[in-house]
Amino acid sequence: MLTPNATHTESARQFIARGKNAIQNVESDFGADLSAALAESDESRVESYRQSLVERFGNVIIQSVGNDQSSMDELGMGTIGSGNVVIAPNILEEMASNPQKAEYYEKAIAHHFDHLPILRAEMAAMNHRITSCGVVIHPNGEVTYYVSGEETPEYKAKVAAENKAKQERKAKQQQESEEAAQEMFAKQMQMLEMGYQQKAKELASEGAIFVPFVGFAMQVDSLIAAYQAQAQNLSLY
Repeated sequence: MLTPNATHTESARQFIARGKNAIQNVESDFGADLSAALAESDESRVESYRQSLVERFGNVIIQSVGNDQSSMDELGMGTIGSGNVVIAPNILEEMASNPQKAEYYEKAIAHHFDHLPILRAEMAAMNHRITSCGVVIHPNGEVTYYVSGEETPEYKAKVAAENKAKQERKAKQQQESEEAAQEMFAKQMQMLEMGYQQKAKELASEGAIFVPFVGFAMQVDSLIAAYQAQAQNLSLY
């Protein structure tokens, strides 16, 4: 039997070691390539699914939105139109990989679009129009429908015209009331003046010394005060 010498033994070991290293390197490269391919495949699948949602529903926004009032108000002010679909990134990934999740959330999205005619009618009944509305799927999986609106231009014009007409009627009524009060004041002054002159004639015919009729001045002052109070009350309406 031949026994290999030390040199031959060492060379064999080195050969085996090099073989193991080569295999490990190949396995490592394969694993990295596989991971990269899988990651690229996931991204491609998610993007492909997102495109399918865009084709079906229109404006699909991938964004994490909190379900608190402040976040929803900010979203409402930052979007326009009635076809806004906002999906959290983590939910989009679930929908792309889980058909049951996709079906559940797609039904929730479709519900918004199916009920748009009813929503528009309800807003119109309140003399409002939609400025922004849509559906939001939050990171925790909850679904929120939102709507923001404003008064229609026609209703704004109608209210402005009614307010203008009301102010004009008020101004006209106030003017008429003041004119009536002035006319009454003038008649009462005339009657007092006539009474004053008659009293003066009676005193003169009796040969009495004429003394100014203090009562007349007091009545005039009372009439002036009453007229001023009436004018002030009219300005309050």
